[in-house]
Amino acid sequence: MAVVTISRQKGSGGRILAHKLAKKLGYRCVGKDELLELSKKYGLLPKEFEAADERDPGFFVDDVEERYFIAMNKIIWKLAEEGDVVIIGRAGAAILQHFPHSYHIRVIAPVEDRIKRVSEKYNLSYQQATKEVERSDKNRAGYHRRIYKVEIDNPQLYDLVLNTPKLDIERTCDFLADSIKKSHARSQL
Repeated sequence: MAVVTISRQKGSGGRILAHKLAKKLGYRCVGKDELLELSKKYGLLPKEFEAADERDPGFFVDDVEERYFIAMNKIIWKLAEEGDVVIIGRAGAAILQHFPHSYHIRVIAPVEDRIKRVSEKYNLSYQQATKEVERSDKNRAGYHRRIYKVEIDNPQLYDLVLNTPKLDIERTCDFLADSIKKSHARSQL
């Protein structure tokens, strides 16, 4: 029973990769929507989840943010203990960095490629997409730095960093699934 975390830059294709990889592995894929539902069991309202989700808390952490961080830690650990899951974002690699049978993947892409993807996906102008990518990068970096005391772009936090523009997603997922299965099988010996 393994767990895979996918940390991604907005517009890098990480969410697509996560879903395809989960399907190839036969794992559950857990992203924002699933985590929002699970967080309700910890007393978080949807508006509170949205207010704190992957956001830089700033210098002071308020009550809602603290409850969000506690809930995410508990949920992600519980998912990892259940195993056979791909977790998208929410600092999964930082939370589970010492969890056995965990594989941490960072998905990146050049900023221009990301802006183009965000512009097309959300029907935004180039300027709006640029602001959205910059906002997301800043919030995710601040979230990791302030809450988990790690740098999101530190490659040592991950087992593999993928730069997606030149990769065929299907073949990449085949490679990842095969590698994870073999590595997990070896660790069971």
